[in-house]
Parts: sequence; C-alpha cells; structure tokens
Amino acid sequence: MVLIVLVIVAFVSYIKPKFDELRDLENDIVSYKAAVADATQFTSLLAELTNRADSVSAGELQALEKFLPSETDVVEVEQDIEAMAILSGLLPISIAVSDAEESQREVFDDEEGEIPSDMLLERSLEAKRFNMTLVGEYDDLKSFLENLEVNAYPLKIVSLEAVSGELEQGGVVVNSGLIYNLVLEAKSFNPIQN
Repeated sequence: MVLIVLVIVAFVSYIKPKFDELRDLENDIVSYKAAVADATQFTSLLAELTNRADSVSAGELQALEKFLPSETDVVEVEQDIEAMAILSGLLPISIAVSDAEESQREVFDDEEGEIPSDMLLERSLEAKRFNMTLVGEYDDLKSFLENLEVNAYPLKIVSLEAVSGELEQGGVVVNSGLIYNLVLEAKSFNPIQN
C-alpha cells in the first residue's frame, strides 16, 4: 500500500509536471513553425513585389505619375481645363478649386480599428474639385467633353447643369445662350500619406 502511495505521489509531483512541460513545449514548437512559415511567405511575397516594382521602366513610371500623380497640380489642371474649354469654343467665365467634401470620404472603423483591405486604395486617393461656369453652344460642350475624355489624366464629371439664359457681368450681358455649371474632379494617389 505504501508503494502505491509513493508511486502516486511521484507521479503527481514529478512525472505529471514533466508531461505538462513537454505539452507546452510542443505547443510552442507548433506556434514557432507557423510563425516561421508566415515569415517565409511574407519574405517571398516581399521579394516578388520588389522584383515587380523594379521591373517597371522609368517611362512607365513617368506615364503613371502623369495619369495619377502623387499630388494634384491645381494650377496646371485649371489651365488645362481653361485651354480645353477655349479650344472647344466655350467661354470660361469662372473656375474655382476646392477639396472634395468631407462627406464624400468614408471612414472605416471596426472593432480592431483596422481598415478593410479593399478600402485601402480609396483612402489613399485625394480629390480636388474644379467648379466652373462655361458659356457656349451644345456642340461646343460635346467637343469639350470629348477633350476631357482623351486628356492625359482622368477628370471625373461630378455634376453638369445646363441653363438657358443670359449671362451678365457688371450689369452688361456678356452672352445669351446655354450656360453650363460643371464640377470636375481630379484625383491624386499618395499611399504613404495614410
């Protein structure tokens, strides 16, 4: 009977703790192997993306920067819009620049405070709006819209309103016909910003 008690005491005090230690060690080894596998996968993905980034030529990078710049040059865009309007036969009366409204930007916040991966691109885009008043004929507006379509960088039409009437400046009728109130949006992409 004493021998059985000694065996039980030895089991509880020495063997069971050793088994628990081995089980914890096995769990640590499994966790370590999973972490190593994740790190290896991350390293290979990083190497692949670095190779892809390095394979882009300087000309392609310049074209990308022109198409989707890291910052919108509002003076250049405003001058381009004015030049396209004049070349299309429209008379630009006013062009004003503003940031996109805050209500247009979505904020994502889940329990962990992380942004869904499909929304990262949207959060990296910054928009500038160009509010303008143009005067001219319908065919001139069509020509202007065609020029916008083939522009070197994209300009999104946010709103377009056509009003028939007379346009006065300083009490003098400047033009009678169609008056177009147009809002265009130019975007820039800066992923480092967010």
